Amino acid sequence: MEKNTRILKEVETDWAELKRKVREHRKRQLKRAAIVAACCVVVFAVFYIVSQVKTYSKYKTIDTIERADTSATRFTLFCGKILKYSNDGAIYTDVENNIIWNQSFEMDNPLMAMNDSYVAFADVDGQEIFVMNDSGLQGTIKTTMSIKRIDIAERGTVAVLMESQRTSYVALYNIEGELLAEGAIHMENSGYPMDIALSDDGEKLAVSILDVASGSVKTTLSFYNFGTIGQSQIDNLVNTYSYAGNVIPQIEYVDDSTMLAFADHGVMLFGGDQVPESFKEVMVSTEIKSIFYDDSYFGLILLDSEVKNGRKMVIYDMSGSEVTSVSLDMGYDQVYFLKNHEICVQNSQQCQIYTLHGVKKFESAFEADLYYVINRFGVRNYSVLLEGSTEKIRCKFLSSTRFKEKAEE
Repeated sequence: MEKNTRILKEVETDWAELKRKVREHRKRQLKRAAIVAACCVVVFAVFYIVSQVKTYSKYKTIDTIERADTSATRFTLFCGKILKYSNDGAIYTDVENNIIWNQSFEMDNPLMAMNDSYVAFADVDGQEIFVMNDSGLQGTIKTTMSIKRIDIAERGTVAVLMESQRTSYVALYNIEGELLAEGAIHMENSGYPMDIALSDDGEKLAVSILDVASGSVKTTLSFYNFGTIGQSQIDNLVNTYSYAGNVIPQIEYVDDSTMLAFADHGVMLFGGDQVPESFKEVMVSTEIKSIFYDDSYFGLILLDSEVKNGRKMVIYDMSGSEVTSVSLDMGYDQVYFLKNHEICVQNSQQCQIYTLHGVKKFESAFEADLYYVINRFGVRNYSVLLEGSTEKIRCKFLSSTRFKEKAEE
């Protein structure tokens, strides 16, 4: 019987060729992955561009949350959630109307100042200030004179403009109510203080003072520094600017160093970590009807001389450069930036939402009175605060006709 014999042979391996094939395989895999990723980017870019240039006039209601508020309630966004306040107090809720905190007070004419960390309330001509953050009441401040204006810094420092017997006083308090600094402004000598602005770091304070004693209008902006730099200056005054023929009723710090002064015919921009300096003036030839701003942009609503009863909205960045301009075709009660820097123009029954490129993204009327609009995650998702309810809505791609559709998902 013949025996089978298995012979093992040594096979030579071309390692260089094998490595080449592996490299080629990896290149093909990476190329396929790159093509897939590029396609995804293109699809997303096309979707984003379409969503930014299309005007939606229909929406779907995703959810409705019942809410009960008085007609005097005012709404704003604070730390990503909803702050409601009126003469009787302030209530902080999430978008589902779950109460986070409820602070009661009695005020005839409440003032509100807010930043990314704190919100403060005071009554005009009152003598008490309530300071809250997203956790609730953090302190109360008692003043000895009537309150006219307030502002608040990121660390909770509060600036107060007060008045007593035709003399104005500016004071700084910490969140525990301790007086940090105080100074008098004698109106017969320097004019009438109209507004104050406190930087986010709580060290720089600006005061807008109107002077009509000479028979002509003049506004002076005085800048104080309560840090190291200001300690070597008389009364901590580090700079002043005067503007003949201008009324500047509102001034606002938008961060540690940038301040906006809103005049009747323009906006003055100031910057400087320690000593504020004017670096740009945006002047307009027509009447300013409204102003609005966030930490990156500010906007003006101007009379449009080319259209009867027309309005034009102009947006600027914080360097004073114009970003976009668009004519408005709707009467409005208020206009404001959303958190994604879109602009909401609204009245009690309808709203329009514009992108920073001037595209009218959304337009709709509502059956109930409209109070406020909040953008949510996603380019087409919003929450609208209506009388009696909050509706989560999604703008719909379909139809170019100008009406709305409400449907359950």
